[in-house]
Amino acid sequence: PYNCADVDVEGDYAYIADWHSPGFCVIEIADPSSPSVVGSAGGTTVHYTKVAVANPDTVYVVDQYHGIRVIDVTDPTDPDIVGLITIGGYPWNLAVQDDHLYVVDDINGLWIFDMTETALEPEQVGLCPLPGYGSDVHVVGDLAYVACSHAGLQIVDVSNKAAPEVVGVFPAPDSYTTFTAVRVADNLAYITSSGSDFETEGLIIVNVKHPSVPYEVSSLGIYGSNAREVFVTGDFALVTAGNKGLFVADVSYPRFPAFFSSYSEADYLPRAVETSGDFAYVLDDLNGMRVFDITTSPSATIVGNLGLSGNPRQMEIVGGVAYVADGGGGLKVIDISIPASPGLLGSIAPFGNQVDVAMQGDIAYVAAENRGLQIIDVSN
Repeated sequence: PYNCADVDVEGDYAYIADWHSPGFCVIEIADPSSPSVVGSAGGTTVHYTKVAVANPDTVYVVDQYHGIRVIDVTDPTDPDIVGLITIGGYPWNLAVQDDHLYVVDDINGLWIFDMTETALEPEQVGLCPLPGYGSDVHVVGDLAYVACSHAGLQIVDVSNKAAPEVVGVFPAPDSYTTFTAVRVADNLAYITSSGSDFETEGLIIVNVKHPSVPYEVSSLGIYGSNAREVFVTGDFALVTAGNKGLFVADVSYPRFPAFFSSYSEADYLPRAVETSGDFAYVLDDLNGMRVFDITTSPSATIVGNLGLSGNPRQMEIVGGVAYVADGGGGLKVIDISIPASPGLLGSIAPFGNQVDVAMQGDIAYVAAENRGLQIIDVSN
């Protein structure tokens, strides 16, 4: 592979989405110490960015400029592109619920595909036009909640997959405000927004118990934040806010949310966040790992810190261990069993820029951009 963008693993095979030719690669990993490319598909003009295994015989790959490729991997040595799902625009995000795939794009709206009959040929069963590009979608029961950029929150009834319809709208406060992400819990929609002033940037909480009449419950402004993601866990909402850092909001009383804690400093650029128990682990683009107590610490003081030599991108937490793809610094294995004192257990710095990591047992699969897929035994 020339420039690995994503990896998914099924059995003895790793499936790679590559930004450039060949596009899709199948790597046999039965012996992790001796991986080998056994098959490929694509061409010279592809731009594959995401891959997902639907079942042992079928893989979906996002071709950024063309659609979703459907690849038959019944014979992994001879993968066959058997279909292309086109939606007329660029897909921005997706969600899967039961046997249906929901996709939002930049010009059409919300698409619904039925995968009940066969994963090889998912059937488009519905389309709900939306007034703006969908930046995020969260499906709960028979309702799809779409953060629809300048068009606000669009609530779509998907009980009839063939005829989804907008049943409620919570508008953006002005034409300069963009809704960027949404998560729904307990009849409340938590929306991140990016706008032009303190009142419209940050977190907005909307009551969606009655979908046809959503209304604002409260908001928390984070001026200049360019808020992009929200994660809700229990009584807390975590918001990543660009160069403003990480914000933890106490939403136990939704009408009166309050910043429980936050963290920022000069040159602090949070890139990824994972939670484990009562703690949030944040990778800082420039400074390493920060550990936050998200239940008992009412201040902005971190409870743990570990500097990293590279440029940390992504991590996966398994038990009391965090596996960090540390950019040019390689793969870092970090003991987080004592959150206040994370410690480096081991590291390996193979060639390439480690940008993502996926764990399966004692094996770490690391996407390393132009150095391809690297398979690392972390049993010791």
